[in-house]
Amino acid sequence: IAPGNHDPVVRGSLYRSIDFPENVTVFDSPKITGVNVDGVPALVHGFGWTSFQERQEVLSGYSASHPDLINILLIHGDVSRSGDGQPSQYLPILPTDLAKSGMDYAALGHIHLPGEFRAGQTVAAYAGCPEPLDFGDDGERGVFMVTIGEKDAASGGRAPVEAEFIPLATRQVRKVEVDITGLDTPERVRNAVLNCGDMETRRRDMWSVSLTGMVEPELHLDLEVIEREAGQEFFFLKLKPCYRPAYDLDSLSDPRRDTLEARFVREMRALLEGAQASGDDRAAAVAENALYYGLDALRQGKVFLRKGGSV
Repeated sequence: IAPGNHDPVVRGSLYRSIDFPENVTVFDSPKITGVNVDGVPALVHGFGWTSFQERQEVLSGYSASHPDLINILLIHGDVSRSGDGQPSQYLPILPTDLAKSGMDYAALGHIHLPGEFRAGQTVAAYAGCPEPLDFGDDGERGVFMVTIGEKDAASGGRAPVEAEFIPLATRQVRKVEVDITGLDTPERVRNAVLNCGDMETRRRDMWSVSLTGMVEPELHLDLEVIEREAGQEFFFLKLKPCYRPAYDLDSLSDPRRDTLEARFVREMRALLEGAQASGDDRAAAVAENALYYGLDALRQGKVFLRKGGSV
């Protein structure tokens, strides 16, 4: 067992509270250690977190001292393959260090997305999670069945490794977008949501549906009501408001107009364009929200949050 950032070996943790059987090894050393597997010519190298933060590059300079054995790495860490130069706060592992480690196979934890890759001659895999834990875990989820062969002269000193992904999850998280442009009633929006997938996948899986497009400003969608009504056809349904009111901004900001509304729209659009030009995404999002919320207030007397309620 290689504890990670969510279950480090600290005072009062599970690993300090119970006695494990003799055949269970919990890695709790401040450095990588190796454990022989009885009856198998293999050595498992592991490292466990002993705090909730682990920024040291524990694999730097480490290499298998018994190249004649099958060497397996078990670790909860973040393999950086982006090349952006930003160090990870979650036990950073450099691909070059992994490639130099002499490992035949690296069983990795931390990244939820399943995936297999190579670092030099080392085969590595993030198994992810067997079942989705939240709506960020969309797509197939399962485990890897890893087959490691014997070392011989023909293999060049490395054991042949095959990693096969096997989907196991009972349910999937599905993320889809539904364009509701032109739909003028909540009933039509609900029917559009009900067109997602087929009956089997709707009843089995967990759906995150983003409502996109442009709608009439006067159309107020109570997403809680739509979720409740349409959700009877889904195992679980979550609606996300990603649509915008179809205000004619060019007409509203016409420089020939000197109304409070026109001056407001011109000011907000200037702020929005300035933030976009400088690459400040957060400021641009704030300005865009302020533009639409302000128009709601000026034109309709209230601000629609477009999340199932208004203030």
